[in-house]
Amino acid sequence: MLTVRKIYIINAILILSGWQSLLFGQVSSQLGRFEAEYNQGCDPFKIILTETDTFPDETVIQYDFTNNGIFEGFEDGEEISYVYDTPGTYAIIQLTGIDEPGFSKTDTLEVIVRESVNPDYSIFTCENNGAKIEIFPDVYDQHKVYFTPSDSVIVNSGEPVPAFVYPPGTHSVRVKGLYVDAKENCASVTKDFKTINNLIPADLDQVAILNKNNITGSVELQYDLQPDIIYDLQRAIDFPAGFQSMEYLDNSSNSLIIDSIDTENDINIFRIAAFDACQNKNLYSDTISTISINVRAENGQNRVEWNSFPLSFSDYQLFRNDQSFQNFTNVNLKVFVDSNVECFMNYCYSIQYTNSNGGISLSDTVCVESFIIYFPPSIKNTTASVDGIDIGLNWDDPENATITSYFIQREIENDVFATIDSTLVNQYTDTGLDTDTRGFCYRINYLDECRNRSNLGDLTCTIFLTIEDNQLIEWNRYTGWQNGVQEYVVEVYDENGTYLNEINVGLNRWYEDTTFLTRQIIRYRIRAESNDDPSLISYSNFVIQQVESVLWLPNSFTPNGDGLNDFFKPEGTQMREFTMRIFTRYGDLIYTTEDQNMGWDGTYNGEEMPPVTYIYKMEATDELDKKYNKTGQLLLIRH
Repeated sequence: MLTVRKIYIINAILILSGWQSLLFGQVSSQLGRFEAEYNQGCDPFKIILTETDTFPDETVIQYDFTNNGIFEGFEDGEEISYVYDTPGTYAIIQLTGIDEPGFSKTDTLEVIVRESVNPDYSIFTCENNGAKIEIFPDVYDQHKVYFTPSDSVIVNSGEPVPAFVYPPGTHSVRVKGLYVDAKENCASVTKDFKTINNLIPADLDQVAILNKNNITGSVELQYDLQPDIIYDLQRAIDFPAGFQSMEYLDNSSNSLIIDSIDTENDINIFRIAAFDACQNKNLYSDTISTISINVRAENGQNRVEWNSFPLSFSDYQLFRNDQSFQNFTNVNLKVFVDSNVECFMNYCYSIQYTNSNGGISLSDTVCVESFIIYFPPSIKNTTASVDGIDIGLNWDDPENATITSYFIQREIENDVFATIDSTLVNQYTDTGLDTDTRGFCYRINYLDECRNRSNLGDLTCTIFLTIEDNQLIEWNRYTGWQNGVQEYVVEVYDENGTYLNEINVGLNRWYEDTTFLTRQIIRYRIRAESNDDPSLISYSNFVIQQVESVLWLPNSFTPNGDGLNDFFKPEGTQMREFTMRIFTRYGDLIYTTEDQNMGWDGTYNGEEMPPVTYIYKMEATDELDKKYNKTGQLLLIRH
């Protein structure tokens, strides 16, 4: 047992002095009783232990690899190892069965297991078949770059990788992650690339705003790239200087959408650089800026304004409702006024500029609703005509206007008008009016297709006809026609409304009728005819003239054919009902009639009656139900 203690002391001295590490290149446990080639590595990390202390053959030795209190023993000659699958820091505990005073039964070795992470790097092709590797920062202390299976270099994290020249063709580069003083079992990534001989610039074909917003704006780029060349997308704002790299482009794609940029306030200017990382050299595509458009609806026109920074300018093309609308070749033109608009129409505008190489920039599309504000002409010619208790109105449609609605306004008191109805056509009937007691005045206005309301039209008043002293008829001057009345006509009707006659009175507005004294009831109305259009007619209300009926009979007549007093008949007012009979002095009935206008001609059965005295009986009823019942003698005289 003494010998064993001496060995322990010697090992302790070796551990403290670091000799064992120097001698064997291993990592020793805390007391130096066992060691491992590495105590650091990536998962899965297999650690192999070597016992460095000499214990008696009967000594029981066990290991707890995860410090969980569970110990594992190994047979003589068996590999002492454990595989760690989960990253973390572990303590390997060695437990011996030696029970000696002052002797520690355990010894410990710390193990660090790290996550195996794929290195992230890019390969930049260079002219003349060169390549440059750019490794992006990650968790590793170092990276080992295998340019070829036999050519490699180790670089510390953050340090540049030297360029390497290849033979023309396709090659592979492998980059492996390393930790200092750790086992080289971490992940590696292999990428293939093809060398290039010359840089070829990209073709930037189109820049288009997809979404105009100061925060979430987006732009789509379309381009043509050559394979195997590194292309760097670069952007400047508002002026083509100070370009900043945005990202390297995928050679297999020909478009890219850039999100979350300010497309509302900024002019975003793009170019694509063909990049030689070995020489830090760039060949640039055309430079194309975004084009921002704003549209404002003004009275009768839409104002289109845009802003851009066009280089190698060829032309602007303005689109309206997806149709090419205008072309401009002046690069300084930034405003266009579209006066060819209709009200309340939706117009959508976009603009593009084209450079001399055919690259284009497309703005977003902006839509506005146009409007036209003006004062439409008022209505000048309106005809108002009385028809019983209704008044018919009709008027001329205003020229060069599309009407959406007419509004009928009637005077409700002096110079105060109220809207009574609306209509879509240029005529209207105002119904249920007391046209026998007063006249009615109207004004008409309208809304056009642009929702502009016209001023009130000219005053239009119906003809109101009155009768004075049951004899003199008078009426007001008709208003409504622009050039006035040509003439007034008095229309005469009987009590049943049958037309009898008419009298043209020119521009007079009164009339006294003496031509129809035989009629007890006469109806009159006035017809006004227009100077503007003979077809325009306005009628007044009807008035009725009523007179006291008069009926008398002569006491003799002379039926000699001289045209004077040849018939015996009554004179006076025309009766509604009438019967007259003639008798001889002996009571014989020789003539009867119910026609007031048909008198007795002095004959009976075609024979002339002698010139003697005869008897008549007459019964009649006038239009006012006044009855007449007369009997008398008449003398027939013959010469």
